[in-house]
Amino acid sequence: MRRIVLAFISLILFAAPTRAQETGYGTIRFENETAFEIDLLVNNVTACRASPWSYCTTEVRVGGHYVSGRTVEATPRDSNADLIEVYDSTVSTWSLKGGGTPAPPPPQATGYGTIRFENQTVFDIDFHVDSAFACRSAPGSYCNAQARTGTRYVSGKTVEPTPRESSAEAITVPDGATVTYALSGGGPARTGYGTVEFRNATRFQIDFHLDGAYACRAAIGSTCSVQATVGPHQAFGRTVEEQPRSANGVTLEVADGQTSYYEMSGGGLPGDGGGTPAAGTGGSTGAPAVSGSPAPPTPQPQPQPQPQPQPTPAPEALRYGSIVFDNQTALPIDFYIDNVYACRTAPGGNCEFPAIAGRRNVAGVTRETAPRRIDGTADVPEGRSTTFGVVGQGADALPQR
Repeated sequence: MRRIVLAFISLILFAAPTRAQETGYGTIRFENETAFEIDLLVNNVTACRASPWSYCTTEVRVGGHYVSGRTVEATPRDSNADLIEVYDSTVSTWSLKGGGTPAPPPPQATGYGTIRFENQTVFDIDFHVDSAFACRSAPGSYCNAQARTGTRYVSGKTVEPTPRESSAEAITVPDGATVTYALSGGGPARTGYGTVEFRNATRFQIDFHLDGAYACRAAIGSTCSVQATVGPHQAFGRTVEEQPRSANGVTLEVADGQTSYYEMSGGGLPGDGGGTPAAGTGGSTGAPAVSGSPAPPTPQPQPQPQPQPQPTPAPEALRYGSIVFDNQTALPIDFYIDNVYACRTAPGGNCEFPAIAGRRNVAGVTRETAPRRIDGTADVPEGRSTTFGVVGQGADALPQR
C-alpha cells in the first residue's frame, strides 16, 4: 500500500532561568481612563501613547520623575504634572480620568468605498473586482470587499467542477460609501459528470470497457452503469469466453447529469467457435443509437465431430482484481485508474473499484476550487484487492477523535 504523507517537526528551545539582578531601571504604567488618546510625558518628554480606556508602559531610571498627560487632538490639552518615585525592577502606576467628550475629527476622503456582493443563486459564488478575487458568498448570502473609488469592473464565477462566469459590469464606487452588485439565476448546479449505461443484448456475459479501462460486467440480457466525466469517451465490450470476442468500439459524448448508452448485440451462441465479434452500438438517452458494425448472421448448425474433453478454463474473473481507495484527509477526493474516473470518497472514507490485474496508474484529485492531484501506481493482484491511500497533514488532516 502506498501513502503520501507530509510531516512537520517542531524544535522547542528551553532557557534556564537566571538569578534576579538590580538593573537601575523601573517601569511607569500609565492608565488612561478617559475618552481620548493621550500621550504620557515623563520629565516633559513624550514616552508612550495610550488609547481610550487602555494603558501603556515606559522604562525609566530609578528615582523621582515628573509625569503628565497630553490629549491627542488638533488643539492638545495638558494635565497637571505629578512627581512619582520609581524603584529598581518595579512598576509604578499613574492614571488620568475625566476630560469630557473628544472633539470629532473632520471628515476626510479615504480614496476607498465598499462593494456589497449579493448572491441570489443556488451556488457558492467567487466575486471579482477588476479581474482580481474579492470575496466568496454562499447561496442566498452576501460578502463585502473594499475597492478604490471610481469605475470598477465586477463579475462572479460559480464554484463548480465546471465553473460559469458572468459578464463583467462597470459600477461606480463612491468614497466612504457602499454600492451593491447582485447576481441571480444560473440554473441547476453542474456536477461535471454523467453516466454511461452498458446494455448486454447477447447470449454471453460481457465485460465493458471505457477508454481502455475495465468499467463493469453485465449478465446476459442485463445492463450495468458507471460514472464518467463530461466529454467524449471510447466504449467497447468483450465476451466472457475461453476465447473472448470484442465488439467495435464507439465514441460516446457524456453530458453533465445525463446518461449515454452503449449496447452489444448478436455474436451467435456460446460454443459456436467465436469467429466474429458481436456488434456494438452507442448513443445518448433521448437520441437514436449510432450503429457500429452489423452483427453477422447466426451460422446454421453443421455436423461436427464429437468434441474431445477439454480442461475447464480458469474463471474469467481472475483476470481482474480491485483497488481500495483509502481517503485519510479532510477533503472529498475523486480517484482515477489509468486516467479514467473510478469512484469518489468522502473525508475519512474509502471506495473499491475493479481493475485489470497488473500495474495500474492511479491518481486522486481533491474536490476544491483549485484541485490538487496525487499520482501513484498500484499493483493489482488477480482476484484480489490492493489499497492506494492518501493521508492529509495540517489543514487537510482529519480531526483528532
